[in-house]
Amino acid sequence: MMVRRRKRSAYTLLEIILALAIAVLLLSALYAAIGYQLRQAQAGREVTNQTTLSRSVLNRIESDVVASLALSDPGRHRNQAKNAQQQQQQSQSGQAQSGQQTQTGQPAQTGQSTTTTTTTTGQQQSNTSGMTTEAESADSTTDDSGQQGISGPVVLPYGVIGDDSSLTLFTSTVPGELYGTRQSGGGDQGQLLSDLRRVVYWLGDNGEGLCRQEIRVATSNDAQTPGRPSGGDLATYLIAPEVKSMTFRYFDGSAWAESWDSTELGQDGVTPKGAPRAIEVTLGVQLPGRPASEEPKKYRHVILIKTANGITQASAPGSP
Repeated sequence: MMVRRRKRSAYTLLEIILALAIAVLLLSALYAAIGYQLRQAQAGREVTNQTTLSRSVLNRIESDVVASLALSDPGRHRNQAKNAQQQQQQSQSGQAQSGQQTQTGQPAQTGQSTTTTTTTTGQQQSNTSGMTTEAESADSTTDDSGQQGISGPVVLPYGVIGDDSSLTLFTSTVPGELYGTRQSGGGDQGQLLSDLRRVVYWLGDNGEGLCRQEIRVATSNDAQTPGRPSGGDLATYLIAPEVKSMTFRYFDGSAWAESWDSTELGQDGVTPKGAPRAIEVTLGVQLPGRPASEEPKKYRHVILIKTANGITQASAPGSP
């Protein structure tokens, strides 16, 4: 006798519910995995963008710092001071002799020449107070920022002057005018070419971003004024709005300092300090779209200045 099996017409309700539950669990796990991967990819892109931006900014600052003017032949300042002291002594003795000759009825021509010598000695002494070079500027010239040109000698201080919030560099680089980078149609026609630049870095008010100003030393009245510009449109100088904080520190060979002035005299009282051994730059970078309450990511970079003068040792008076 054969037993007939009854055919099933469909799945049971329990089987359908169980299948749906398994499908929901699998889709939820897949959604969570994809969301996690997308968040990680976005975080990786932000880190890459921040790192690329900070590296680009730090490389630009480093290129300017490396090109800053160094103190060449520090011994010449001691020699100049020694020669100026000798000339001053000679002028004083000449004045004493001229006074005696005048009392005895001699003509006053010797006193005139003595006065000239004294004036020359004063000029030589003023040239040893932390200035390194002079560049003749042309009349009716205009610098990169549209400032009116000046005439006469422009005295250039030594390379690095700054504090913890701003950095002024006096650099020597190949003029971009030689390659027509200032104008699309070629170089600046009729403009004075100069390899001397004053570069200033500072942070905009209320953390508006990193600003940079570069002007020609030979054609600007502001070239001899270190520090951030007092006026002008911020958008003209803004190069990295993502930078929300910035600090500088200066290493003199033994300790870090919050400020630096290369024109200050060293321990010997004659030789200028020159550039520091190293400059520490700390940037706080925050990309657009991030919450304002989020702390900017910090990037620290130490720039070594190989041509720095270092610590000036005190020397005995009259030593070379």
